[in-house]
Amino acid sequence: FHLQLLLPVSGLLMLTLLWTVVYFQVQDSRAIALDDASSRAEALSQEYADYSARLLRQVDQATQFIKFAYEQQQQSFHLDELVQRKGVLPADLMLGVAISDANGDGVTGVHTPSLENIADRDYFKVHAQRDSDSLFVSRPLLEPYSTRWSIIVSRRLNRPDGSFAGVVAVALKQSLLTDYSPNRTGAKSFVGLVGDDGIFRASRIGPTPFPGDDQSFASWIKPESKNRSQAIIRDSPNDHVRRIFSFQQLNDFPLVAVVGIDEHDALARYDRNRNATIWSGIAGSIALLAFIAILMRQSARLRMSELAAAQAQAVFRAAAEGSLDALTILQSDADSSGTITDFTISAINDRGASLLNRDRNTLIGQSLCEVMPAMRSSGFLDKYLRVVSTGTPLEEEFQFTTSNGRQRWLRQQVVAIEGGIAITTRDISARKEAELETRNSRAFLQSLIDNLPLVVYARDMRGTTPRTIVWNETAEIVTGYPSALVLGATDEAVFPTTTQTIFTEFETRMIADPMVINLPEVPFHSRSGELHCLRIVAVPLLDDNGALEYILGIAEDITVRRRQELDLRSKQAELTAANDASPLGLFRTDPDGNCTYVNRTYEEMSGLAATQAMGDGWVKAIHPEDRLKVFQAWGHASGEHASYQGAYRFKHDNGRIVWVSMKTAPIVVDGAVEGYVGSVDDITVRRESEQALSKSEQRLRTITDTLPALVAFVDAEQRYRFNNLAYERAFGINRDEIRYKTIREFVGDEQYAFIAPYLERALQGERVTFEHQENSDGSVRWVESTYIPQIGDDAKEVVGIHIMIHDITDKKHEQSRLLQLAQVDSLTGLLNRAGFEQKLAQALSTARNERSLMALLFLDIDHFKSINDTHGHPVGDALLRAFSGRLSRALRSVDTIARLGGDEFTVIMEGITHTDDAEKTAGKIVDSMRALFKLEGLPLSITASIGVAFCDGKPMAAKELIRQADDMLYQAKAGGRNQYCVQLPDQPAG
Repeated sequence: FHLQLLLPVSGLLMLTLLWTVVYFQVQDSRAIALDDASSRAEALSQEYADYSARLLRQVDQATQFIKFAYEQQQQSFHLDELVQRKGVLPADLMLGVAISDANGDGVTGVHTPSLENIADRDYFKVHAQRDSDSLFVSRPLLEPYSTRWSIIVSRRLNRPDGSFAGVVAVALKQSLLTDYSPNRTGAKSFVGLVGDDGIFRASRIGPTPFPGDDQSFASWIKPESKNRSQAIIRDSPNDHVRRIFSFQQLNDFPLVAVVGIDEHDALARYDRNRNATIWSGIAGSIALLAFIAILMRQSARLRMSELAAAQAQAVFRAAAEGSLDALTILQSDADSSGTITDFTISAINDRGASLLNRDRNTLIGQSLCEVMPAMRSSGFLDKYLRVVSTGTPLEEEFQFTTSNGRQRWLRQQVVAIEGGIAITTRDISARKEAELETRNSRAFLQSLIDNLPLVVYARDMRGTTPRTIVWNETAEIVTGYPSALVLGATDEAVFPTTTQTIFTEFETRMIADPMVINLPEVPFHSRSGELHCLRIVAVPLLDDNGALEYILGIAEDITVRRRQELDLRSKQAELTAANDASPLGLFRTDPDGNCTYVNRTYEEMSGLAATQAMGDGWVKAIHPEDRLKVFQAWGHASGEHASYQGAYRFKHDNGRIVWVSMKTAPIVVDGAVEGYVGSVDDITVRRESEQALSKSEQRLRTITDTLPALVAFVDAEQRYRFNNLAYERAFGINRDEIRYKTIREFVGDEQYAFIAPYLERALQGERVTFEHQENSDGSVRWVESTYIPQIGDDAKEVVGIHIMIHDITDKKHEQSRLLQLAQVDSLTGLLNRAGFEQKLAQALSTARNERSLMALLFLDIDHFKSINDTHGHPVGDALLRAFSGRLSRALRSVDTIARLGGDEFTVIMEGITHTDDAEKTAGKIVDSMRALFKLEGLPLSITASIGVAFCDGKPMAAKELIRQADDMLYQAKAGGRNQYCVQLPDQPAG
């Protein structure tokens, strides 16, 4: 009842503990995910602050330079020359610059469509009222000549007497300050710059900028948060998306960089892990409930078994009162002289009567010799008479033939009593048969060793001259020396000098230091002169005083397999046959582990006499450091009624250590365990060999673990057998979790489908090397994999594959960089002819695959040669750069521009919906090029001619499309230049 109540209570406690662990694990995972996201937000805000500060610092330096130049040379000051020719501002940004006087009227400007009065602007009022040289960043303003929002970065201008002279202002588009790294911040991220007044100068959510100077999002930012980098989690007031925000004060500017990461994106991986953890908890709960149910069922069965056992015990006690053994009481029969001549059966129990195969009642009162006439001739009567005369009890075992001819073994105890003797007889036939079976097993093991396919010999080291006392049949076959010639003879009488030297060398070592000697490769000449290569393991056998008595040698002919030395070492423990020469130690215990029987071999191994090992005395032989391990392992196996196998040490009183392998199995009768039987095998030599092999393997692993490459070995079934430390670090998994897994199980079906063909080639005996990309943690890396087949002993079959994986990402990046440099025009920064041809081939392939429309534009500058000849190549080069810049601004961001050479340019327009798109673009380019070019103060007016051709997704060669566009360019020039001509799809040329 207590157990049935305890089990559900324990189950409830374990479920509570399980879900407590799940809860805290989920909370810890969330905290870690939030910390990671906060760190990422802080890093991004720092980077964004640095990016914005660099841009503003460029503007700051430019305004300082303009202020200095303007105040020094107001009458001769030329802003366009200062900005465009001297490059005080980045030319590619096309920033608008304007100078206004003290009344707010525009004086001069660059990249500004008009100069208007700014006296009502905040930044003008600030500079007019405050005599400060610091830079002022305005609130966002809507440009009157466009729909774009800009912020004005301005600086005060002074007259020579220090009075207010006006303002120099630079217009920064908001997009310049918000387009920072959108891919890294995320699709729903927030990026913005906020001033000390709490108003955003620039901001966006994802790809969408905030219009104007909306301040609703900045109202909750704590003033103290602007002075340090930190992360907070808040709902955005505009879109109500919860984000992780970080703030970073810009160095030297009264602005704070704000970066917000979408909390849902940041915790996506946590959500997946949380769900997996919860499902694991559910699965564990189901398994635990099932286990408790099984235990409760077993508990009920156990209770029923206990009741049945109690009934059986009652029956057993009743039978024990009569006696478990055959009990016979014999009364002495004497003649007239008082000499005892026979015995009369005065009492006998049923068991005794059954041994005689007689009825109990008919036996009582009969003469012993009449019932069993053979008692006189067999000598038993004389033994009984001796017990009576001497009073000394008799205990013996003997073989007995029953009346039905059955052979049985009996153990009898004869004790003298008043007027006769009492004989207790037990049938020990089962034990004797077991002993006979044990002897037969020993004989079988001895025969097995004698017939091993290994050379087995033994040397007697007790005399002055060593002699061979064991020489098995394999030794005769391998060496050619028969045992009749070798056994008992000296080495000089049998072997040549070279063989004598082999024995002498390692026997000298053995005498000096008695320990196992492993000679991995020994040349040996057989009697016929044939050279063999033997691997010899010599084991010292010591006497009780520790002196060398015998040397047991086991040798293997490895002549054919000498090239597989590494494989042989890895299996060195399997080849050790020293333990095969020893019989097993046998023992038996009751269900509680109390020893009831041990044989003599067990006594020799454990160092305990049989009487000392009885009960719990066998524990004393186990090494103190191993006892707890043996108790726990055996106890676990006993609890599950399972077999147990383990290795531990015996420690003798004299300090001798014997390593043994123990195997136990339960004795199950009608489902109940009646006890245990087991065996112990001396594995001392094998343990020492395993330790030596382990050190050898450790040295090999140390070498491979220092290699920068990933190294592994898989067998012919594609299961991992070895991997180095780099493999574990690369995949973040312990080697025990990798070993014996198949490649498919380890890398997954998708990756395996890619590498399977290479594996098959390697398994066919081919060395395979290939490169491929791998995605890890969102990053792409290139690796080079090499598969090297391992050929087996037959020199034909592939038994495995050596795998080496190198990271070649840096090499690939360098190749890509060099390829890119080779495809860029050094003058304009556009693609050159090689880059154009590669991009055109890709565009044609995309058009064919997607059945989409694309266009190719061929352009050149009209009369460019005359400009070069008139003004020189520097002006020509400047014109080409300016032409390419204006051309870039007239096109879409997805269009590709290339300079083929000289004044020849091309434009590739992909994914257009109609031919009109390309025609409008061509017209826009022609119109834009008519505007005056100002090159280092030199105004130039040029025109451009364009030829346009199309590919509508049908198969078309690049040369054909180029020819059509070139023909159209020729027509445009022939028609008077300053225009474009179009070759429509399927329209005949010309």
